[in-house]
Amino acid sequence: MWSTFALTSVGGLTIQWVLAFTVGNVRARSFLAYLIPFLVVGSCFFFASHLNPFARLALSGLVLLGAFKGSSLLLLSRESMLGGDRFGLVWFSVGWPGIDAVPFLSKPVGRVEDGKRFGRGMAKAIIGVLGFLLVAGFSSRLGPLASGWLGVLCLLTTFHLGLSDCLTEVTQAIGWPVKPLFESPWRSASLSNFWSQRWNRPFVELNKIFFMQSLVRRLGIRGAIFVIFLISGLLHELAISYPAGSGWGMPLGYFALQGVMVLVERKLRVKGPLWVGLVVLAPLPILFHAAFRAAIILPFLAWTRSVMLLIGLVPALSLLIFVLGVAQFGILAASFQVPTRLRWKEELPRLSSLNQKLMWTYGSFIVYTILSFGVLTLVLHDEILRGTRAGLAISVVMLLWWCLRLATDVFYFSSSDWPKGRFMQIGHVMLNCLFTFVLCGYGCVILAHVLGLA
Repeated sequence: MWSTFALTSVGGLTIQWVLAFTVGNVRARSFLAYLIPFLVVGSCFFFASHLNPFARLALSGLVLLGAFKGSSLLLLSRESMLGGDRFGLVWFSVGWPGIDAVPFLSKPVGRVEDGKRFGRGMAKAIIGVLGFLLVAGFSSRLGPLASGWLGVLCLLTTFHLGLSDCLTEVTQAIGWPVKPLFESPWRSASLSNFWSQRWNRPFVELNKIFFMQSLVRRLGIRGAIFVIFLISGLLHELAISYPAGSGWGMPLGYFALQGVMVLVERKLRVKGPLWVGLVVLAPLPILFHAAFRAAIILPFLAWTRSVMLLIGLVPALSLLIFVLGVAQFGILAASFQVPTRLRWKEELPRLSSLNQKLMWTYGSFIVYTILSFGVLTLVLHDEILRGTRAGLAISVVMLLWWCLRLATDVFYFSSSDWPKGRFMQIGHVMLNCLFTFVLCGYGCVILAHVLGLA
């Protein structure tokens, strides 16, 4: 089923992409742009009885997103498509979840990215994944209510707050001027700021491209705002209630309430993070209703738990410890490029003889430290796995060392410190990713022993 489903979806989206390059008539492009998503919605209900909840989620989520992305290309002119950057359009189509293709029409221009967003995103993603694994492992003790909500929280942390930041910075580092998919939603000063700037930009772009202008002309700005929230509610019905096969009307009610509260906010000028948090979070049970958690989240947790039991925690930790040791040799290999990439032959002669020697001394000791960490991790693999005093002590030392290293990169280095060039930017991003993995890996090993799981 899944292979047929995937081939049919990819084929349909490919046809839509080809139409964006070949159809020249403006009215025909506009007609197709609105028709194709409606056809996907119709197929959702036509095939509903033949699909399981996860297949329905894929159809109403991924396939419908792809249809809207293809339709956004149809709303551009054929000339824009033909003159656009091919690599950019491919990246937009398969690598970027946003709906606005305009930033990808031009050739990428190198930008200076310091890797901080990627590092923070990867840290949140790893925390989300580890949290989901813990919830899955303890789901029988937590019960369905707590497991369901903690599972939702971990998935939102992984994808919405974590991987979205990683993808944003990689895309920006390549050279496309995209805006973050999620921009620190906890800093929202108002509901309008939360829903229009900081949370789920793909939905914002979708509403802006397909609906906002015509609604403003017909209903005015206030009416358009409320109807946009209703449209968002209907789309979330497809993403939440449709896969669950139940709970219809609750996501729509949630977004109708948000629309009313935004209008109230505009009228009474109520603002502040406390207001935003109360209005957004208090009615969340209406959005992620019990039917969705029972049909999607709890089965996903149960499947994860079964896989964990099949693999076994001790073999998984054993493999993780081995990978941590090898990963530090990878960091070491990257550090050997520092003198060349940072042009020490040109830069160091400007220092005094003592400072030159100090730089080489510090660099050598850092190399020795990372080399020692890698060797000790592999040589003392069994001690770390068993959680002996020596094994735990070494793990804690390495955890703190890499924590300080990543914190230095995030809070001390700045964009202007990092060398220019796309290679250096992407290299910095990947290095932060490796730092984060090693840091969280040792944390996971320590946590397993503290909780008595290993």
